[in-house]
Amino acid sequence: MVVYSSEGFAPERLEIAFGQTVTFVNKSQEPFLPASNIHPTHEIYAEFQAPSAVPAGESWEFTVDRPGFWRYHNHKLPEDAGLIVVARTRMG
Repeated sequence: MVVYSSEGFAPERLEIAFGQTVTFVNKSQEPFLPASNIHPTHEIYAEFQAPSAVPAGESWEFTVDRPGFWRYHNHKLPEDAGLIVVARTRMG
C-alpha cells in the first residue's frame, strides 16, 4: 500500500513482486492522480495511471505487470513522486 497525504507519498520507495497489486490510498484533503513518469505525458508505463483523480478518503488499485523500476508522481502536483521496484519473480 502507498499512502498519499499533504506530505507526499509514503513510502516513497516500495518493493514488490511481479504481478502484485498496489493500493494507492488518498489521505490528503485534495484529489490526486497517480501516474507514471514522464510528466505530463506518462509515456514510460502508460497503463500505470488512474483513470481519474482519486478523491480524498478513497483509493485506487493497480496491478504491476512489468518488472523494473517504475517512477510515478501525482499528476496534479508532480513534485510529489515515488518509486516502485518490481522483482522479476511472480507472487505464488
